[in-house]
Amino acid sequence: MNALSNIGRKFIENELCNPDGSVNEEKLAKALLADAETQDANDNIINALTYKDGKMSLPLSALSENSWIESRFIAYINKHTIDINLPGGSFIQRSAFGITANDSRYITDLMLNDGKPLKMINEEGSMDAIVSINLFKHIIPNYNKLTFNQAKQWLIDHNIIG
Repeated sequence: MNALSNIGRKFIENELCNPDGSVNEEKLAKALLADAETQDANDNIINALTYKDGKMSLPLSALSENSWIESRFIAYINKHTIDINLPGGSFIQRSAFGITANDSRYITDLMLNDGKPLKMINEEGSMDAIVSINLFKHIIPNYNKLTFNQAKQWLIDHNIIG
């Protein structure tokens, strides 16, 4: 989580700061203006954020909508440093009721986890989960050309899943 937050912080620095770490007013104005336009902000804000002749039309402190500016700064920072943005799809928890087998006569090779219930906590402190292999498609070489079993074996061979 800390590493992801640091990546977000670096992104913000690259987007809004000069090489010396100071805020680049032109980049800031353009980012806020783009956000204001997508959020249908009022004309006062859009006019004030317009960057001309090396400066914003109005300094941020002179805006009548300070609460809007504050909320946009908070949203921007949260988006890049707190929200987790990873490739892949969603992970949905489900009840095992009706899916796990209690009788070995009904266990087949097609059952998830060989019909065994998933453990909430394993000996090493991990939690069993079944996720779509599609979540790993961005790291599996030639994913689109592999069968499910080939992709699964690649993940096992590279100690990504167990």
